[in-house]
Amino acid sequence: MEDYFKNGNPDGKSRREIFGEPMRAIPAFRGPGPRLELMNELGVDRSLMFPTLASLVEEPMRDDPALIHIVVHALNQWLDEVWGFNYLNRIYTVAVVSLPIVEKAIEELDWVVARGARAVLIRPAPVPGYRGPRSFALPEFDPFWQRCVEHDVLVAMHTSDSGYARYDGALYRFPRLKVAVIESGSRWLFPLLDQLADVYKKTPESFPGGDPVEEIKNRIHVSPFYEDGVSDLIDLVGVDRVLFGSDFPHPEGLAQPTHFADALGHLPLEDQAKIMGGNLSRLVTV
Repeated sequence: MEDYFKNGNPDGKSRREIFGEPMRAIPAFRGPGPRLELMNELGVDRSLMFPTLASLVEEPMRDDPALIHIVVHALNQWLDEVWGFNYLNRIYTVAVVSLPIVEKAIEELDWVVARGARAVLIRPAPVPGYRGPRSFALPEFDPFWQRCVEHDVLVAMHTSDSGYARYDGALYRFPRLKVAVIESGSRWLFPLLDQLADVYKKTPESFPGGDPVEEIKNRIHVSPFYEDGVSDLIDLVGVDRVLFGSDFPHPEGLAQPTHFADALGHLPLEDQAKIMGGNLSRLVTV
């Protein structure tokens, strides 16, 4: 599958063609002793072992925080019984801690650390709660983070079901929606489109509306900061998606707003006119 992860699926192969025939689970998948033997064969000294699918259990239970804590504790009990959290100082099993009820999270943290855990898995996503989701950076979670410091444990964040996927698709559902992103510059757009292109290349079925990169390029208008320049942005999304903005009188703006045009001298006059007002006029004029 190395070729698939590097190059995607340009030939439209089926999942079975890409993944090959399934293999039977070997003992090294199921217990620390055989796993350690395989690590020795592979030349691996120590391993941080993540219970990957544990990153997916919170989201389906987001409406029942108490249930999340019960299920997570049951998982940690199994990890402790079968694998242990520190096997011969060579296999460090990552315990799972969920944060909906802070007191329960601290109780779980204390429980796994007392059994040897040196790392805990926290889902990088809004924390479920009885009054809706909230950020784990809020002060209400400070007692938990302080306890992590006291225990000197590693807080690890594994890719997971953040819950955001269920909100995707607004651009697909409203093909005539016009969107402009202002006072955010343009540099954020390049890594975003690179990442979307990579995901779409591997799992196009995740985007039932079509290529997300093309959707953004055709619909999103961007106002770059003066220092961002425009040439790379034009190459990325086209001149019709670039909007001039001075941000005057903010300190990061231009004292003379039309000075922005001085940086466009390398472009055809028609393109300069679009950036300096034509594109915005097209968007807002009836």
